[in-house]
Amino acid sequence: MLAETIFLLAKISKEREFMNHNSNQWQWMEAGRMLVDYSVLDEYAQVYKRKVLNLITLCYNKVVVFDFDGTMVEFKYAADRLLPCKDDDLNEYFEHDDYYQYCKALKTMRFVIEVLFPIDTSELYVLSVSKPNVKEPKLNSIKNIFPEILTDNVYQVDNPDEKMKVLEELHNKHGKDIIFIEDTAKTLLIAEETFPFVKGYHISSLLP
Repeated sequence: MLAETIFLLAKISKEREFMNHNSNQWQWMEAGRMLVDYSVLDEYAQVYKRKVLNLITLCYNKVVVFDFDGTMVEFKYAADRLLPCKDDDLNEYFEHDDYYQYCKALKTMRFVIEVLFPIDTSELYVLSVSKPNVKEPKLNSIKNIFPEILTDNVYQVDNPDEKMKVLEELHNKHGKDIIFIEDTAKTLLIAEETFPFVKGYHISSLLP
């Protein structure tokens, strides 16, 4: 997903500059006959690396709270769609199936967790909104993909408002600032506006 995003950024930015470059420096893309300077990907990769390191620095010696879907794992649970059913039908879907057994961990988050919490993961949390029938499959997936995360540190709530209660509880428990990593901007904004001890980090900040 990240590679595809970087590729599209390169394609859009360089399309307009085509007539100003020597044709020997360019290659035709068969799909859409688009010209792309592949060298920009090296530049984007370096920017991405710096962003990952900046995230690690930001989280150092703080309580780190991750959302799960779309933050720790790719939000894509079907071959040709994001979900195998309508969002409103998820509770019924999980009565007979479990798409979490196919979810893919985002390697960047795996790396961040391994660097920040090599031994003690007591200040590492997952905070996710889950429908009733989704909670057990999601917990099993978290334990399978991120086994270092303590089961007691996984919070599954019914709605985004309940996330605020958990953040306050965690601050009272640890007495530290919290880095809240999410893919929903509204939830992050509410958290930052409600609590001075919460710093929101949107997943898009990792993209060059």
